[in-house]
Amino acid sequence: MMRKLDRYILKKFFITLLFAMVAMIMIYVIIDLFDHLNKFLDAKMPLMGFIIYYTLKIPEIISQIFPIVSFMSLLFTLGNLSKYQEIVAMMTSGISLTRIAIPFIIT
Repeated sequence: MMRKLDRYILKKFFITLLFAMVAMIMIYVIIDLFDHLNKFLDAKMPLMGFIIYYTLKIPEIISQIFPIVSFMSLLFTLGNLSKYQEIVAMMTSGISLTRIAIPFIIT
């Protein structure tokens, strides 16, 4: 059974994960574009070709960066919870650190 606390922690985690994933995909695409720009220009690829190429490449990019982004999101989420002393409030109310970590372990 998912408690309110689990939903709250997971909501913070997934929002951070979404923003981090979008940012890292954009950075990856920009770096890859500059890396292959000469090939694209030599082939005189139209703008729609760029869009299709990178749209089809997104699943590969996600599979490469997902472990790093998820760990980074975990650290940011725990950092924000700690920054605003929400972890201390949870522990003060009698919730163990293991119970707080369960939403992260499940995902």
